Amino acid sequence: MKKIPKWGIICFSAAIVAVFAWLLFFRAGFVPDRIKVQSAEKEGDSMERQDTSLSDKGMPRSPINALGRLKLSTATDAKNAPIRFWGKILDENDSPIMGAHVRAEIRGWNVGLTGNPKSGFTTVEGVSGPDGRFELHGGRGDVLTIRAIEKVGYEADPSALRWFGYHISENITADPNNPIVLRLWRIDTRQVLVVGEKKFRIIPDGRLYTFDLLKGTATNSPAVIGDLRLAITRPLDIKPSERFDWSFQLAAIEGGILRENDKHSSMYLAPENNYAPQFIYSKDKEKEGWGNGFSGRFYVKSRKGNITARVEVELNATHPSVSDAGWVSLRYAVNPNGSHILRP
Repeated sequence: MKKIPKWGIICFSAAIVAVFAWLLFFRAGFVPDRIKVQSAEKEGDSMERQDTSLSDKGMPRSPINALGRLKLSTATDAKNAPIRFWGKILDENDSPIMGAHVRAEIRGWNVGLTGNPKSGFTTVEGVSGPDGRFELHGGRGDVLTIRAIEKVGYEADPSALRWFGYHISENITADPNNPIVLRLWRIDTRQVLVVGEKKFRIIPDGRLYTFDLLKGTATNSPAVIGDLRLAITRPLDIKPSERFDWSFQLAAIEGGILRENDKHSSMYLAPENNYAPQFIYSKDKEKEGWGNGFSGRFYVKSRKGNITARVEVELNATHPSVSDAGWVSLRYAVNPNGSHILRP
């Protein structure tokens, strides 16, 4: 038998290694682009192949062409609006504060290097004058957020450190003649408050319940001493998922009640005026927007003005486990000395 040359064995081994390496590359997906395109054409694949080769400068080429990038840039910039903000700094007595330093951020939009819209932030600052007024400007974006209001001896009200929309679903109307009031509190104005939360079941047949804010008790009687009287009225024989007419009544005992409609308010300062004896809410089963629940925030003065409170009310005219009941939840903070300051 003729002996195989040594160089022949080496070539044969190299060929076997090359074949195995080729198979491994195919299994891992490392297939040359030319072969991929040919395979796609054979199989009728209509998917476009993006050019991800390197540009002359060594950076990956973006799949967005120049015209597409211009359109995207224009659409992205349309989300921005010129930002001008006029504000006024007041203390707890509605007196202007001079020299308060205000720092805010403007969120703006642009097209990044990757060709995708991205947000960025610009810091703007201002200082309040003798009348408490200040102005922020110098940027474009869709939201301005007050990050800090600083003055020695004062602290910012939580409602002052918030965002204001300029080109979103909820926008402000910037007006130099009607500046937005932002409040600072002297550090020594904190009050000792009675705070609590109470959830209880209620029979929704119009009967009155009395709630004592100092004791945190609810009683099914209009004759006892308390601060609030409430009632829910609806038919008791309703079926599951059935609509029904219903109403809710909330009244202050020897005082008044005032609803807070500003969702951003901290409710740390109760208004002095415009209170009503009671608040009534009703729902007609035939009208759009019907629901069997309610939530709202109220200022309360009771016991001939000796009690001032802020109360968050949440209720439902039905109960998940009792057919002839509803439920009420109250969260409250009470100043027992009658002061309109409700800052803890």
